[in-house]
Amino acid sequence: MTPRPPEVLGEMRLLLLAGEFPPFKGGIAQVASNLTRVLGDRGHRVTVVTPFMKGGNGQPFRGHVDIRRFPFCRVRGIRMLPTLPYVLRHAATKPVDVCVADRCTRTGVLAYMNRRVNGTPYVTFAYGTEFLRYAPGSLGDRWVCRIIRESEGTIAISSFTRSALVERGVSEAKITVMSPGLDLPVPSAVLPAEAARRRLGLAGDPVLLSVSRLVPHKGHDTVLRSLPPLVRRWPELRYVIVGRGRHEADLRRLAAQLGVAQHVHFAGFVDDDELSVYCSACDLFVMPSREEQGSVEGFGISFLEAAAHGRPAIGGRGTGAEDAIADGVTGILVDPYSAEAVTEGIAKLLGDEPLRKQMGVAARARVESDFSWERAVATVERVLMEAATVGRP
Repeated sequence: MTPRPPEVLGEMRLLLLAGEFPPFKGGIAQVASNLTRVLGDRGHRVTVVTPFMKGGNGQPFRGHVDIRRFPFCRVRGIRMLPTLPYVLRHAATKPVDVCVADRCTRTGVLAYMNRRVNGTPYVTFAYGTEFLRYAPGSLGDRWVCRIIRESEGTIAISSFTRSALVERGVSEAKITVMSPGLDLPVPSAVLPAEAARRRLGLAGDPVLLSVSRLVPHKGHDTVLRSLPPLVRRWPELRYVIVGRGRHEADLRRLAAQLGVAQHVHFAGFVDDDELSVYCSACDLFVMPSREEQGSVEGFGISFLEAAAHGRPAIGGRGTGAEDAIADGVTGILVDPYSAEAVTEGIAKLLGDEPLRKQMGVAARARVESDFSWERAVATVERVLMEAATVGRP
């Protein structure tokens, strides 16, 4: 389709390629969903192409938002390939100002192919794991660099992700950092800690909390290894793990081997309302993520969810958590490979209630001031507007 001149681009027509989208759980799906919501609210026309998932036929968006769901391929890395014919046909027959890929890999490939066929400019998102899994100089790495080089820009989810891209040879001028946002809970709807624990049937004090998929790089195993000296000091301590994943059986075995199984509660997946109760019930959020075989924490929205409930956090250095946690202000960054460092960080905050509460207040204030979705999407909107006006070959 013929590109529009800059003066009529107040309303953009966007094609969002989302490999992860609600009801899919996770940070990438949250970013895609809120990007769609806020862009739609701002008057842009957004067509979302995403895999079909059970329970995902609803369209809870205002404005000109169209969700198109397709069967997906179960082969890792090409799950979005069945959508390619629709993407090419849509961009050839409908007006599209910019194509947006939710990753610089899977959906980035589709955006790249569409540009080659239809000339549609595109912008990619980058998180970390999706490109760090490829060894530098490998075929996968060269493809990622090509996809980003051909794009009009890349949105990095954190300063860590930007640095990782630059180390792979991506021009820093090509990268814009967008920190995710969070919808703050209404204070009157947030339960006090004791009421939250009663509702969940959680006996014990203090309570530690992790929220994530149960995969090795999230650091649950390091938290478990940190527990033996902690439970000697706090015999009623409970560690609550919210989420599911392939690592769960290994974590249960490790807890038993360490003799702390009675202090660990696996809560499984929970909905947003119940997650709020778990955040209220905890004293401290703990997720010392690390880089593990290319998998890494690009940011960590769950840190913000805990902060919104006035809870400080412990996260791993050398990851996207460095953007989510203001070290020494809203929590503590530790060596994520050291159980001793995690033990020390947890003990410091559990043993100093005034400091813990001070950090919790600061964490909530930082979320309010720095992490709104409107602010995040405004950053993306500027990149998309520039791409739409200068990106046509």
